[in-house]
Amino acid sequence: MALSFRAGQYRRYAGHIGTAALGFLGLTLVLVAIRGRFELVSLASLALGVLCGAGWAMLQWGQLRASLRGRTAQYGSASLLLSASVFGIVIVLNVLTNRFYHRFDATADKRYSLSPQTLQVLAQVKEPIQIYSFFSASDTRREEFEQLLQEYLHRCPLLEYRAVDPDTQPGLAKQLGVNTVGAVVFVRGQRKQQIFATQEQDITGALVRVLKDEEPKVYFVTGHQERDPQSYADDGYATIAQALDDEGYTVETLSLAGGEALPADARVIILAAPKQALAPEEEQRLQQYVESGGHLFVLSDPALPAPMGALLSRYGISWRNDLVIDPKMSLLGDAATPLANRYAYSAITRDMQGLTTFFPYARSLQLDYSSKPEAATVLALVQSSGDSWGEVDLQSGSPRFDEGEDTKGPLVLFVTVEDTGNKARIAVCGDSDFASNIVFSRVMGSGNGDLFLNTVNWLAEEEEVISIRPKPATVRSVLLTPEQGRAIQLVAVVLMPLSVAAAGALVWWRRRA
Repeated sequence: MALSFRAGQYRRYAGHIGTAALGFLGLTLVLVAIRGRFELVSLASLALGVLCGAGWAMLQWGQLRASLRGRTAQYGSASLLLSASVFGIVIVLNVLTNRFYHRFDATADKRYSLSPQTLQVLAQVKEPIQIYSFFSASDTRREEFEQLLQEYLHRCPLLEYRAVDPDTQPGLAKQLGVNTVGAVVFVRGQRKQQIFATQEQDITGALVRVLKDEEPKVYFVTGHQERDPQSYADDGYATIAQALDDEGYTVETLSLAGGEALPADARVIILAAPKQALAPEEEQRLQQYVESGGHLFVLSDPALPAPMGALLSRYGISWRNDLVIDPKMSLLGDAATPLANRYAYSAITRDMQGLTTFFPYARSLQLDYSSKPEAATVLALVQSSGDSWGEVDLQSGSPRFDEGEDTKGPLVLFVTVEDTGNKARIAVCGDSDFASNIVFSRVMGSGNGDLFLNTVNWLAEEEEVISIRPKPATVRSVLLTPEQGRAIQLVAVVLMPLSVAAAGALVWWRRRA
């Protein structure tokens, strides 16, 4: 009786105690949200909230018991159970979607999907790589970069990303060697790679380079009017040299005239269509390089001196002095620019089936498999179509097939050699224009760059990064005739609003009637 009397005496304070309980519990939530964890103050606030809540329940026990037994309580508990079920389903679905996360790319050119090469590179990541971006607060590139990077982070949990404001954290920028706003730095142990462009090919290229403990070197032979990897002229190779640099290679030039020993760090040597014949001593040095397990890429064009003839003859390969004409499979009707979209299976072409390459003004190669060493594998990688022929009259303005003089197709345009006896690898192509600057500047979407880079990767024994490179986004536009434009304007501006107004008028009329 005494307890009941005391409860009744203090019941008038129940509202204040309940309010205090809600206040302490709300304060607890705010403190935990700010600090991210429970501390002494938040724990004390939680304890006071629980005590006040218990006190309010004791003072209002009679009303609570009566409300729990009434019809309203039954309806309320049913509603509460239904709400709890809905919340439970939502929570389970949320957990399942987080655990089995998947994104779908519905764009026609798969703009938001990572390329096969990028996926192969991500599969090679075996230790954490830190990625730091140094964009200013007003830089619009940051959002686009982070959206693309989310695909990388989703595919590879070992990638760690951190956005850094260079204005508020200049110390970290200095530590990573960043002097310019807009840089992105990739760090793996002691290896660092910095980029400024943020497209997929740039990010993947940075990952390729930072994953390597050292950058393999590719040397272009010079001194005989070969294709110049530093020239941006139409016939230069600066574009493909930059692509090699993006793939993680160091590109340098090599002169054979000095007589010095060939560089020991040469992973691949490229002899790109010399217009002047190499001296016998120079060819001998390259041949010795290959015989000792080197990797050589030889390219030539019609009417030029046939390079490395002695070395190639050992594998049953010889140059024909002709011009490949293909009236059926050619680029834009130019019969002297044969196309190819079918290739022999190789690590170089495994992802290129159906991708078109073209070879402007190419010469063909002749193969004699009977004369090759038993330990060597010679593969005709690319051939022209059966309607092609090798035109020997290079001065003819209107080439035509001459029986007995010209060679009927299909003709071999590209050959690879792998000699397991001395671990040597050779690639031979009857065209050097297919990788020139003008090809990449004027023709988009071909597989020429992939073929060249894949060949270098195969020669360098870097097969794990061979694939199709990321392609730039396709700009799509809709071209309308004036009639189509007026029709769309009529539908959008006149007919659609009138239909809505007519439907409203009809409803109003029926209700009025």
